[in-house]
Amino acid sequence: ISATPVADWGNPNVIRASKGTVFAVPVAAGPTQQVVAWLREHGLVIVVATPDSDELFTSVDLTRPSAIVVGAERASVSSRWHEVGDHCVKLPMRGRINSLNVATAAALVVYEALRQRT
Repeated sequence: ISATPVADWGNPNVIRASKGTVFAVPVAAGPTQQVVAWLREHGLVIVVATPDSDELFTSVDLTRPSAIVVGAERASVSSRWHEVGDHCVKLPMRGRINSLNVATAAALVVYEALRQRT
């Protein structure tokens, strides 16, 4: 689900970056307010990945149906997601790095959810 997307799913750059999976995976997009309402209506726990949190992503119970929210690499997540998130979590980093590639961050949180569920 893409909330308030910047790029169109049919954009050649999106298709190339997704390695074509936009054609194989169900994709939905809408304004952030509608996405939040849909997630709440379906009982998902909203987990927001942000470097501004004190809570580690490994400390959150990800065994329940969850929506993992990651932001754009340049802008992070909007303040609206911080307000509606059930958990705002960070990924630990060392040195001068203050953020990760969005795909890497998402993969780590999704892997943690999978680890907790097996």
